[in-house]
Amino acid sequence: MTQAVSQFTLNTSFNIPVTKVFVSVGGNDRIGSLPQMKNFRTSLENADYENIDLSWYIFDGKDHFSVLYGCTTRTINTLHSKK
Repeated sequence: MTQAVSQFTLNTSFNIPVTKVFVSVGGNDRIGSLPQMKNFRTSLENADYENIDLSWYIFDGKDHFSVLYGCTTRTINTLHSKK
């Protein structure tokens, strides 16, 4: 996560079209992935990039393993929608 946050933080502009980014995590994954996802999301939102369409979701009651189906389904729907 730190490497991804650094890449987006250090670049002020991208010469690419709008890019959809979807991040999600299980709400019960409080020790590892949840804080990292929130930091990554906050970094992207604060950077206010014009060419990033950011969507995110926290699956309440799910952990790192039980969130797989919901995460995969929502990722495919988000990234392949004609929004």
